[in-house]
Amino acid sequence: MVGLGGVVLIGAVIPMLEGGLLSLLPALGLVAICLGLGFSHAVATLRAVVREAVQGAPSTLTAEKPKSARPAEMAHPA
Repeated sequence: MVGLGGVVLIGAVIPMLEGGLLSLLPALGLVAICLGLGFSHAVATLRAVVREAVQGAPSTLTAEKPKSARPAEMAHPA
């Protein structure tokens, strides 16, 4: 989301700039930085997910299983 926000903001500001090519170059540099930060964040998240899957650690979804009633309680509810 970092990259998308930066690109949208810069895309909205570029038409207001009247410097022509001189104002476009810093804007493109900032877009590259924003996209790079977003990409590096995505890679870090992917590495964490893969590391968790390889180590066999239970994820938060499988660790919190709801407790079901015993079969005897299901047959004769109180």
